[in-house]
Amino acid sequence: MIKKLHLVCNAHLDPVWQWEWEEGAAEALSTFRIAASFCEEFDSFVFCHNESLLYKWIEEYDPMLFEKIRDLVKRGKWHIMGGWHLQPDCNMPSGEFFVRQIFSGRKYFKEKFGVVPKIAFNADPFGHTRGLVQIMKKTGYEGYLFMRPSDNFMSLPHHNFKWVGYDGSEIMASKICYGYNSGKGKAGEKISRILNEVDDEEFYLCLWGIGNHGGGPSKKDLVDISEIIKTEKEKGIEIIHSTLESYFDELKNVDLPKVEKSLNLWAPGCYTSQVRIKQRYRQAENEYFFAESICSHASMSGLMEYPDKELAEAIYDIITVQFHDILPGSSIQPAEEMALRMLDHALEILSRVKTKAFFALSGGQRKPDEDKIPVFVYNPYPYEIKGDFTAEFMLWDQVRDLIYMSPNIFDENGRLLKSQCEKEYSSLPMEWRKRVVFNATLEPMKLNRFDCGFTVLDKKPKYELETDGNCFVYDNNGLKVKINKTTGLIELIEKNGVEYVNTPAFSLEVYKDNHDPWYMEDIGWRDVISNFILLTPQEVKAYYCVKEAIEPVRVIESGDVRCVIEAAFGYKSSRAVVKYIISHNGDFNVDVRINWNEKQELVKLNIPASFNVCDCIGEHAYGRENLKTDLTENVSQKYISLCGTDKGITVANNGIYGSSFDGNKNTLKLTLLRSPSYCAHPVDDRIVLPQDKFSPHIEQGERDYSFKLDFGDRASILNSASRFAQHFNVKPMALSFYPSGIGNKPQAPVSIIGNDIINITAFKKAEIGEGYIIRLFNPVKAEQKATLKVEDAKIDIRFGAFEIKTFRYSNGSITETDLLENLLN
Repeated sequence: MIKKLHLVCNAHLDPVWQWEWEEGAAEALSTFRIAASFCEEFDSFVFCHNESLLYKWIEEYDPMLFEKIRDLVKRGKWHIMGGWHLQPDCNMPSGEFFVRQIFSGRKYFKEKFGVVPKIAFNADPFGHTRGLVQIMKKTGYEGYLFMRPSDNFMSLPHHNFKWVGYDGSEIMASKICYGYNSGKGKAGEKISRILNEVDDEEFYLCLWGIGNHGGGPSKKDLVDISEIIKTEKEKGIEIIHSTLESYFDELKNVDLPKVEKSLNLWAPGCYTSQVRIKQRYRQAENEYFFAESICSHASMSGLMEYPDKELAEAIYDIITVQFHDILPGSSIQPAEEMALRMLDHALEILSRVKTKAFFALSGGQRKPDEDKIPVFVYNPYPYEIKGDFTAEFMLWDQVRDLIYMSPNIFDENGRLLKSQCEKEYSSLPMEWRKRVVFNATLEPMKLNRFDCGFTVLDKKPKYELETDGNCFVYDNNGLKVKINKTTGLIELIEKNGVEYVNTPAFSLEVYKDNHDPWYMEDIGWRDVISNFILLTPQEVKAYYCVKEAIEPVRVIESGDVRCVIEAAFGYKSSRAVVKYIISHNGDFNVDVRINWNEKQELVKLNIPASFNVCDCIGEHAYGRENLKTDLTENVSQKYISLCGTDKGITVANNGIYGSSFDGNKNTLKLTLLRSPSYCAHPVDDRIVLPQDKFSPHIEQGERDYSFKLDFGDRASILNSASRFAQHFNVKPMALSFYPSGIGNKPQAPVSIIGNDIINITAFKKAEIGEGYIIRLFNPVKAEQKATLKVEDAKIDIRFGAFEIKTFRYSNGSITETDLLENLLN
């Protein structure tokens, strides 16, 4: 029997969902005004609300109401709960951008209200990565309140438990059992239902208030609750207007069971719906890391003022798009357009500041020889990286003669590097613009210089691949690949004599889907309709819009660096172009462009392993997770590793989050797109979409995807997976320009010594206090040691399993700090 019931009044308010942000702001103003008036009218009533974004809107659009709320907070009548910028999707943001989400909210509430909430609150997100535990613990939280998934999608030993993170840290967690809101005038009914139905708890939590589109408390609710409090008091039951902190204080005295898993899954369609937002969001995360790092380098070197205002504006856009109805793709089409607009705004800001820093770091570079074109490549990592790098630039003048200018790329020591020209973005049939790919080693956190000269040839050299029956065969430097010319699919990938994939690999498989962007009634897709099949030469002619019929599988680029084979496929009225990019250094990439014109169907890219996969492991926020292998849809971030007993494959991606794995066939199925309708929510057994008018569907048009695969023994691919995926996502910046020849070359500011596993996830100017912040992460379970060097200072570091560590460099010394830069102290 309940002896004490904590009532927490809130007004769940989605800033965007079935409406656009302007309407969300209007509803926030209305809800907060009503709540403030009730705080004054009813003595014991306390209103609770989270999300600094909403408070910022109040501060900007109604300053008088904002000051009234500040006064109510001081008097204990209004409670700031949660403390984040908003309620984000809790699976897809990277670990570092969860930190930024929390930092923004924490900083705002402390500065404006002088408060530090201790209980994180994410009632509405559709699942929660286990990586949040360490992040919340290290940002000052004691507990976490959430609602989804529901009991029929996820089992728990109890609704109150200790949630254990990847690193072993723990935090109290509680699952909302009766929903986060109540209908207008229905709060009393909800309270009575809880009192009647719950008989095995001494104390309990009841959230109430009109929600989703705001609303909060109503006068009838408050009158009814006052009567219930009096009535139940006579029965020995204490009912109080309370806060999350008060409820969790009671949990501290309870022996709670432990849960060591992510809190998933529900609504797996949201891992893929509106994939453009997801890809643009990933791009924004990547560009922010690069821009922040290069600007920190230039600022620390005294070459430019740190662009803190510009970066703050970009981070606002990024963490706002994390919202749990934006990033998951469950909002209306205007909200999708708004999200893309916000991310483009962030990307434009980041493009400008990173370019400014790039030029600032160019001091001390000599002027080029007259017959050379200089190319500079900035490596944002505090360690050396190797690979194929690409730069586009103009020749000195147009060359209209029918000749070919063959590139010769030299490094700073005058060594000739392997290089080749490939098709540039533009299409002008003359020698004027060049796209050069070259294999090089980049020194850490440095503007690496290369000089490009040219040899004049009669025509571009043509490299023929050997064939074996119906297959193109690539065999170089230990990597052997067979591509079937009659199917366009991979028949063999072999590295150092070991096979890694089964045939056919990289098929595009089409599944039956439905109208629901959440896909809230199931946990995966199993109903295969068909596959994309190779186009005929005439179909290729029509799709490519060329004059002659051409073979659907062709070698389109080949040279001293790599070979590119292109295959064209079709399914109904949709088309796909797949490029297999095979580098002489052993790298293997796959690019996919789909022109999609179907509705309520889904596309997966299949990668069948040639070995028995014991573990399918996906990256999560500041951790990694063993994924399900029974065709259940999984969520993961930049990489998935398929591990056998002694070998494995890592697949890195540039912006997808959904996948499944068929354990019977050892096949990874990467979910590329799905085409439900916008914000089409099932309600009982009613028909959802109108049957007498057009309804727009998601993902109509062209979508692009890129993947990179790593092959090797189990231990090596797991140890390298995090850096491998990070390098694929955050690429060095290459630009050709002519330096002035004056100034001094800046030194690399940061280096990681003695370890090739530890990741750098942030290099930024401190927002709290002086100096610069460097955040490092151990992405594996095994303990690690490394040395961090910043300018002339060094510190030896030990990392536990999946441990995040943050350091401040100031006044020539390095000290460890916390994720919030001591904001809470």
